[in-house]
Amino acid sequence: MSATCPYCGESAAFLFHAQDENRRSTAEIFTYYRCSCCQLIFLQPLPSDLSAYYVGDYHAQPATESERAFHARLEAIKLAYVQRYARGKSLLEIGPSYGAFLHLAKQAGFVPQAIELDSACVRALNAAGIPTLQSAEPAQALKTLGQYDVIGLWHVIEHLPEAWDVLSEAARHLKPNGILVVAAPNPQALTFRLFKAHWSYLDAPRHVYLLPISLLTQVARQSGLTPILCSTNNAEARWHNYAAWRGSLINVIGAQRVRAALSLPQSAAQPRSLSSRLKARLFRLALRLLMLTTAPLEGTGQRGSAYTLIFRKAV
Repeated sequence: MSATCPYCGESAAFLFHAQDENRRSTAEIFTYYRCSCCQLIFLQPLPSDLSAYYVGDYHAQPATESERAFHARLEAIKLAYVQRYARGKSLLEIGPSYGAFLHLAKQAGFVPQAIELDSACVRALNAAGIPTLQSAEPAQALKTLGQYDVIGLWHVIEHLPEAWDVLSEAARHLKPNGILVVAAPNPQALTFRLFKAHWSYLDAPRHVYLLPISLLTQVARQSGLTPILCSTNNAEARWHNYAAWRGSLINVIGAQRVRAALSLPQSAAQPRSLSSRLKARLFRLALRLLMLTTAPLEGTGQRGSAYTLIFRKAV
């Protein structure tokens, strides 16, 4: 069982079948392949309407103050990277969802714009004074825009059927000395090797690709960009390690079994018992102990669950 790589055209071997274990939007079976040449992992065939799988609260904003504070810390990590490497203030984010990073960047003095698919997010961003173009084809949307000091794709590139076209077009829309930031799930991750089709960062079928660092770097170089940062062990990546362990273990065990084991109520509106809260804390503690054990492996050899790459355009 094989397929043709959509990037390089070489033969790709069957990797595994997978289901939507993260959101259970469908009972369909999806097939992934790995290219023998460029090592791209890809979904084939692609569903005719990928938007049908972005269900429920996919774009929901944090509901509680603690959730907002947690997400704010993650956005601050991203902003610190941009502030460190950017040489100007014009910024475009592709796929910002509800725009938490863009709001923070605006407060820090950047002039943000966006390209986003979800219509509700687009309306909210425009209403907040962040010019946002609605499009399901960011490569085409980019052609209508100007040039930027920063273009960011945080956990977006894996969703895009035209991923390398978006990267090439983004490079053309960077100002000289501008930076392109790409963060994505890492197919070299220890957690991916362990959990395979149950890996929560596979997120079938929304993630149509898992792109190796080497492939992204190759596409960037062909577009005139030079890599200036590659990390699978920064503060954000370590949070993704935790999320990958947690989500993947739940996928293996089964969400309903986990809910029953933790005595979770059927509805988020229902109060949780003291026993349920205690079990949840013990589960989190077990996860953290597991992470401490595996940290030496995940912290070396690009084995973290997610990577951050930054490329600079020549002057």
